[in-house]
Amino acid sequence: MKFQKSTIFPFALIILLATACSSEDSPKDEQEQEINPANQKLVSITYPTSSNLAYMNDKQEYQYDDLSRIKLNGAVEIKYVSDDLIETNLLEDNMSNVDLEAKTFIKLKDKNIVSFIGNRVFKKLTGEVTSIDRDSTVISYENGYLFKLVTYFKSITTGSTGKYYLQKQIDFTITNGNITQTKTTEYGDVVVTNYTYDSSPYIPMGDFGYETPLHKVGLIKPLFYNKLGKSSANNIIKIENVFTKTPFQKSYKTISFKRNFDKYGRISEILLSGSCVTSNPDNVATDFTDEKVLFEYK
Repeated sequence: MKFQKSTIFPFALIILLATACSSEDSPKDEQEQEINPANQKLVSITYPTSSNLAYMNDKQEYQYDDLSRIKLNGAVEIKYVSDDLIETNLLEDNMSNVDLEAKTFIKLKDKNIVSFIGNRVFKKLTGEVTSIDRDSTVISYENGYLFKLVTYFKSITTGSTGKYYLQKQIDFTITNGNITQTKTTEYGDVVVTNYTYDSSPYIPMGDFGYETPLHKVGLIKPLFYNKLGKSSANNIIKIENVFTKTPFQKSYKTISFKRNFDKYGRISEILLSGSCVTSNPDNVATDFTDEKVLFEYK
């Protein structure tokens, strides 16, 4: 408190002010201001941006509707059309000299995603359509677990055939309730990812790091992670990518995972350490240590 030197306070007023200050600092008020984690939601995920990494995701920020469903992911609006259909719509884009319209239609069955179809229309600022890209992804399950993901793609431009072709396929291997391997075939290249697990029960959102099965599938991780069949029984502690040929573009070779929690027991950060690989003579295959994926709740 700050008193003016020329002011003389009556004794009773001084006592009252002292009592008020004492009350403001009381443990009771601190307890009343204690956060109730049950009333909070995940509002953002911040990904590391070190140049040592092979790739990185932009920060993700989320807003929720009255039913506690994500309604906004940054500039992506999410609509729950029905119990079996979710639609995402890009509200704005940061592409210079291009107007981009992008929608995704996500189909569910028995609360699991079975397909999603993306449609992107590229226009000049004059309104002229330059190209249309469409992809169709089908997800299948076996014994309740992810089994296969297949993506078909086509581009409608001047001179193109406008026909769908197989762009990517991911095959999942399940061992003792865990996805222990994925085999990704894309543009003729094959990458086998092997996963090592701990013996602890699965931590919700603990697989929001790079190169996990969820990362390979999910567009918006908090929206996808509980809609892809049974979760793994345990937690990934290491991944290793095995390439049929060394990739030209800098890629992850290994990643190990450590997880930390806040005082309420919620996951607060995932620490990523590992190595990269590239055949590009102008690039460097770097290592990285304790790069943080940060979770924020409000």
